[in-house]
Amino acid sequence: MKAYKKQGAFVALIVAVLLLVSSCGVGTSTLSGGQLLQNSLKAMNQLKSFHFDMNLADSVNSGQATSSTSTGAQSITVNITGNGDEVTPDKTQLHVSLNLAGITGSTKTQNYSTSEIVLGNKLYVQNANGQWYVSNENVSNPFAAANVSNYTALLNLAQKATLTDHGDQNLNGVSLHHLTLTFGKNSLKDLLNASGQLGSLGKNIDTLLNNVNLQTATLDLWIDDATSYIHHMELKLNLSMNLGSLGITPTTSTSSNFSDALDLTVDFSKFNESITINAPANAIPTDNPFSGSFGGA
Repeated sequence: MKAYKKQGAFVALIVAVLLLVSSCGVGTSTLSGGQLLQNSLKAMNQLKSFHFDMNLADSVNSGQATSSTSTGAQSITVNITGNGDEVTPDKTQLHVSLNLAGITGSTKTQNYSTSEIVLGNKLYVQNANGQWYVSNENVSNPFAAANVSNYTALLNLAQKATLTDHGDQNLNGVSLHHLTLTFGKNSLKDLLNASGQLGSLGKNIDTLLNNVNLQTATLDLWIDDATSYIHHMELKLNLSMNLGSLGITPTTSTSSNFSDALDLTVDFSKFNESITINAPANAIPTDNPFSGSFGGA
């Protein structure tokens, strides 16, 4: 399997937790939370096409200094907005804009945008000048998290989640069934492993994960009872780690604490509508389709 199809650990939680939870609901719907999750898994897996809009906000705070370097604590914020379409089983088109702030050596906010198309095992990426490139190599796709067809990779995690049924709620003028799945503090490795991300983090992954504290991990779903389609989801992760546990010794001017707060939302629409995704004309073959692909947003 191509590397860009294996990624997507963060977004890939949406449908993956829908099968094995069997807790009873307490909302006004005639369906229990567990029944609705199982129905939603089946319905979302049977979709032939859909549109999605996503927004990812990630805030990282870290003390980066070592005994020989004094760079001070660093705070990085990443904001990604994207929209696109999927036609199952293996067609995706996506436009994404990325905003970076707090990168070492830069006082300016950096903005980027790009478009990509996935057709089977081929990845097409458009550069800043509008030229398309194509690769069928094992390239790493930084935006594969938007490939929501990966969601079923985490089915077994439902056994380790606590289900809260909030009943019917109004969201954007539509009455939807709101469920919250809360994962335990020991779930991080399971999340990465089930989504195919564990191997990409290196040989010392166990040492790293043993020193990471998963403070909170929740997935909220807003589901239409009539169709079982998910209309909105929100994933929140809060991580922390003491850099000293990895042998990094901070100076007196920096902190040894590392924290990461991630908030991802995805909206789904246009279920099973007619969507056509075609290969771009005159795409140039390359082993590195993302080289020079980003342009000012």
